[in-house]
Amino acid sequence: MDSLKQSMAEMTKTFNTRMAGFQKEIERAAPKDPTVASVSAEFHTFKQFILTTLEAMQKQIQFLSVQLDQQEMRSRRKMLLLHGVPETDPETDQEMTSTVVELLNEHLEDKLTINDVKRCHRLGQPRKNLTRCILLKFSDVSVRNSVWFDKKRLKGSGVTLSEFLTKPRHDVFMAARERLGIRRCWTRDGNVYVLDAADKRHCVTSVAEVEQFPAAVSVGAQGPSPSGAGAPQDQSKRPRKPPKKF
Repeated sequence: MDSLKQSMAEMTKTFNTRMAGFQKEIERAAPKDPTVASVSAEFHTFKQFILTTLEAMQKQIQFLSVQLDQQEMRSRRKMLLLHGVPETDPETDQEMTSTVVELLNEHLEDKLTINDVKRCHRLGQPRKNLTRCILLKFSDVSVRNSVWFDKKRLKGSGVTLSEFLTKPRHDVFMAARERLGIRRCWTRDGNVYVLDAADKRHCVTSVAEVEQFPAAVSVGAQGPSPSGAGAPQDQSKRPRKPPKKF
């Protein structure tokens, strides 16, 4: 779908470039000639028709892309990604399932069984000095949600959980983290949420929506607050200590 959208964008750009060249050639031919003027008018009508058609096709592709993304996300509603579990060699899916269930049961309140995990395997090809994440597919959505909403108990364990987002949603989430900071964006049920400057929650679906929010500025870049705890004190106005009494 991404390739199709890119092809449509390139086609539209090429068409506009070529049509602009043709328009200049027609205008240079004989602008006062009635025949040329008629051809120029017909050319303009044809150009607008093609541009309207391309725009309609782009909207249809965008609609199909959204529908496909929603369908893909629904198919992942029982899945989570587990990060930070060291790899061993050899490593079978059955052994990995036992290791993951044991690891999660050490921290989570609701204990899991082997039967609660329907699928367990690492994503991607093995790479040197890179620990691949583990895809977990649970037997039921309720089990998945129980693990997901109890993930704070994993803090300090070295492993983390994340939702298995589609590529468009993952791109939106990473853009939100980069622009607003880790603490002001999160995901839930495959949706990406952010907090604005007034701490109001928004659900964002595209990188363009994320870019509408003011970018977060680090404390070091902002400098100390003039009235905050980090503000430098005026030494000349510091009250003098009373003299010691003997």
